[in-house]
Amino acid sequence: MSETIKAIEQTLRLNVDESASVQRMSVKLSAYLSSTYDLFKAKILDSDLVLAMPADAKADPVKTVKGMAMLSKSLNIDATACFSSLSRPQRRELIKLGRPFMTIEGDFYLPQLSFSLTKKSATPLEVKRSFNPAQQLVFLYCLYSDMTPISQADVQRRTGLSSGSVSSALSMFVELGLLECSVGGKTGRRKSYLVSDGAQFYRGGIAAFGSPVRETVIAPVSAVQDDWPASGLSALAELSDLLPPAEPSYAISPAQARLLPTVQDDSLERCTLHVLRFDPSVFAKDGRVDPLTMLLTIDEEDERISIALRQALGGYAWYQG
Repeated sequence: MSETIKAIEQTLRLNVDESASVQRMSVKLSAYLSSTYDLFKAKILDSDLVLAMPADAKADPVKTVKGMAMLSKSLNIDATACFSSLSRPQRRELIKLGRPFMTIEGDFYLPQLSFSLTKKSATPLEVKRSFNPAQQLVFLYCLYSDMTPISQADVQRRTGLSSGSVSSALSMFVELGLLECSVGGKTGRRKSYLVSDGAQFYRGGIAAFGSPVRETVIAPVSAVQDDWPASGLSALAELSDLLPPAEPSYAISPAQARLLPTVQDDSLERCTLHVLRFDPSVFAKDGRVDPLTMLLTIDEEDERISIALRQALGGYAWYQG
């Protein structure tokens, strides 16, 4: 059960709210409901969400979703069906029914969550679009595509993201005018995407991309693992004539950050750890984070750094140093 909680939590953090939390929900229910559903309580975007996963992995999704009415009445709170995965036809059927659901693979239909958020404000608020961690990874993939056609399957293989997360990100980029989309293939339904202008793609999306850093942690150098890529000025020094910083910096994922040992000894040699919103290893190369992440993990600015950045990134069409 703990693995299921971790999986749901990871999906919510990656796709919706990076501070989402999930826990097992224990309540008194009828023997039928207790044996039919496993219940979880999620805290997401300052709202509580009760998730019900069918105990039988082969249960009919439509029957499961329709059963939420009985379960919600027993709980006296709305419950949302949660599945390990759903096929595209199954997702379409549930959306037609207008019933909320989510999958651990990253597919979401949660209209009630949107409603609970909008009713908190009496007047409409200007919403600034910002990429979630999954969309940041897809943005990086597209940025480095070098004007070659992009398929959803290729992005999934490289990033490890779910089909729902990748499809949603690519559709958003098309909507924003960042990607061109064409349809073809034997069935005439296969989508292909293209970044026709790297500089324009970068300019159009960098504001929404925001910072890749979730938090910065100071740790002893002895805690550094061999597979942690250099970031910030440490990465830049490897690609230019810049001298390495006295305190090296590395990038790690949120999962790796949770495993950091607690060390309180000021006499130890220290380093800076950039805890990214996504896994830096996806696009890391030669022991360094990818070029854009390197650029965005540098928090100093002077002439020597500007010269080093032009040395390291001058060959990229999107770089505007």
